[in-house]
Amino acid sequence: MLVRELYGTEYHKRVLVLNASDDRGIQAMRNKVKSFAQKIVTKLESKSLADFQIIILDEANLLTNGAQSALGRIIEDNSSQKRFYFICKIIDSIVSRCAKYRFKCLK
Repeated sequence: MLVRELYGTEYHKRVLVLNASDDRGIQAMRNKVKSFAQKIVTKLESKSLADFQIIILDEANLLTNGAQSALGRIIEDNSSQKRFYFICKIIDSIVSRCAKYRFKCLK
């Protein structure tokens, strides 16, 4: 994973990866994503890396509607210091807060 290479030993402080097929409810958003987003990490010594935390949600289309709504609020509150990546199809209220990148399948 690219972020593992970028952050090295800082990886666990700076990156949260959730598989929404396992953690799909509002409690997961509150207990895992929100608490991770509220953590403050020290500035990186390397100026070549972006100094923010990353939250990756795989299969986020499986999140419950309540969890997606809670996630929208978390994004609004933390988007200046955190970056959220979704691997999925998600509700319009979250899509409106995102830059979309579409990738074609590799042969």
